[in-house]
Amino acid sequence: MNIANWLEVWYYSECNGDWEHSFGISIMATNNPGWCVTIDLDETVLEDKVFDTIKENSGEDDWILCWTKDNQFNATGDINKLEKILNVFKEWSESEGDAIILNDRLPNISIVNWLEKWYGSICDSTRECYRKIVLIETLDNPGWSLKFNINDTLYEDVMFVDVKIDRSDNDWVYCEKKDGNIECAGGPKNLEEMLGIIKKWTEDNAVSE
Repeated sequence: MNIANWLEVWYYSECNGDWEHSFGISIMATNNPGWCVTIDLDETVLEDKVFDTIKENSGEDDWILCWTKDNQFNATGDINKLEKILNVFKEWSESEGDAIILNDRLPNISIVNWLEKWYGSICDSTRECYRKIVLIETLDNPGWSLKFNINDTLYEDVMFVDVKIDRSDNDWVYCEKKDGNIECAGGPKNLEEMLGIIKKWTEDNAVSE
């Protein structure tokens, strides 16, 4: 099951011309290192639904906390818990009858699992994650924005060729390297595609210490 595909479809199903201007999704890498996820629930099937807080702590490298407050799903976790956090939200959503029909673009390897491992390679034991290295947010047009901060990383001086794809009003992707960041914006169903572009760039330009 591809959680990135599910999340973009869930998000797009909520966009009605109004919701996306006030609410959305934020996924941010934290300097623990780890992940912080916030998903707005106002005006969705999950509004005011009861969620049983999840709190697991097996050490500084193995922990997760998920809870709801003020009609927001909130979650934090260690560097390997992004995929688990998103699946917790997915399973809760489905348990409340929020059915999502996926398209058939299901890769063999989870793009979210790749993101966890890539972030882990950047935040290794020799480097402090003192800044927002990964930031994923929804846009109000609607769509998604991605920012990967590659300053002071092995990718800092690697060339990135701008990507401009414009298929339709809701199917588009723009990516560029700017001020030490790889920045992407795209349509409401293009999150997985944008992550795939960055994944391919890192793999095509694999660097070592």
